[in-house]
Amino acid sequence: MKTFSNTQRTNTQSAKSQGANTQIAANNLSINKKVMMNLSFATCVLAASFFLASSASAAVIECNDCSAEQRDASIVQQEAGSVFVVDFVNKTVDKYMVNDDGTTEVLDPTRADVSRLNQQFAHRKTYLRDPK
Repeated sequence: MKTFSNTQRTNTQSAKSQGANTQIAANNLSINKKVMMNLSFATCVLAASFFLASSASAAVIECNDCSAEQRDASIVQQEAGSVFVVDFVNKTVDKYMVNDDGTTEVLDPTRADVSRLNQQFAHRKTYLRDPK
């Protein structure tokens, strides 16, 4: 029969405890690496979406209660790309696409377009209507 002194028992328990602590620390490190990788991926996706949103900017023309001729004249002067014509008197948004050859197309503004324009002109305290 083996007998252990209190010191031997304490050393054995201490070694088991250190082994368990090392295993827990390794598991925590593995979990922390996974969390950091997920956060890094999310940060990259968020940065890319901001870059794409800022690079896809469109011209915005404020034309309050103007005639169709005034609206057309202001659109013709724009470079190729999307053009929004906002009218805060009538609370409307019109979207146009100016092509490279100078022709224009009438497009329907999306709810996201209207929301972005409302945020851009929040100081007006008048909100443009969502498209139907």
